[in-house]
Amino acid sequence: MVTRGDCLGGARPGAMAGMAGGLVLVGGTAGASAGDRMRRGTIAILGGTGPTAGARMSGGTLLAPSFGANAGFLMRRGTMIATSGDIPSSTFVEAGMYELPFLGLLRAHLQTKMARAAHLVPARARRFRGDMAMLGKGELLISA
Repeated sequence: MVTRGDCLGGARPGAMAGMAGGLVLVGGTAGASAGDRMRRGTIAILGGTGPTAGARMSGGTLLAPSFGANAGFLMRRGTMIATSGDIPSSTFVEAGMYELPFLGLLRAHLQTKMARAAHLVPARARRFRGDMAMLGKGELLISA
């Protein structure tokens, strides 16, 4: 099992943006701040993340079985998808249960590019909008 440290796909110290495209597959876990300031691309983490995954995201997709504490902190845009997990912080607002068409497209895309991660995309999910401190244009989807 491959495990990655903190800030996978995140901004380097002093940089304004993190990952700006591409696909990353981690067979194990990722440390704190995975996808910090991520702009585009897809990160699939098969073993879960540490705290503050997806912090300050401004685009892209982050997939994991579950996210650590404060997931999506100050997230502006982007999509975080988990197969299980707790209700996110109070700055996220529940928007209901959805069967979003893009989830099927994302699963099909992952089947061709990185099949080991396709199971992380649910057919139906609870949607949370947030971070409302940053206008709430991001989303956190948790499998139903």
